[in-house]
Amino acid sequence: MHRALWLLALTAAAGSAPASAQDAELTVAAVALGAVLQSQREPSRIAVSSTLGWDNKPAARDLEEWLASDSRRQRLLPLARRFWEANATPRQVTVLEVPGFGRTELTSARPDTVGQYALSRVAFSPHGDSALVATGFSCPGLCGGWDLWLYVRADTTWRRVSNLMSVNH
Repeated sequence: MHRALWLLALTAAAGSAPASAQDAELTVAAVALGAVLQSQREPSRIAVSSTLGWDNKPAARDLEEWLASDSRRQRLLPLARRFWEANATPRQVTVLEVPGFGRTELTSARPDTVGQYALSRVAFSPHGDSALVATGFSCPGLCGGWDLWLYVRADTTWRRVSNLMSVNH
């Protein structure tokens, strides 16, 4: 059975970002895509959408309520709001340098693909040391889902540290 999978991975600061911030967005998006492709049995048969963006208003409300419900999580509310603001404006990207996979073309699904991924925009904290990453998939049938990940920068490397939210549909 042919499945289409979608990966939604990272979001960027709202508005038009300077080139350096856009470069950081592509770096985090590439790291997130690499983490997802590593989990696939046939990553060469995965297509990746060239549109970075995600618009899921019900998930935004759920996430904000969940973050606000615990004093330890409340510090993430500003970053979550940046995530939703950033994703209000999609971005077109045709190529990413994905760690472990090299130059990866972002395109629409091809007949030989077993999945279709997508990446969101990347939202960064004010200090640029953390970012939100949403990963997900949707299949032509009734399956699919999204995960919202927190990435943290350690020196020059970004690493995934926590799954903040999962949505299945």
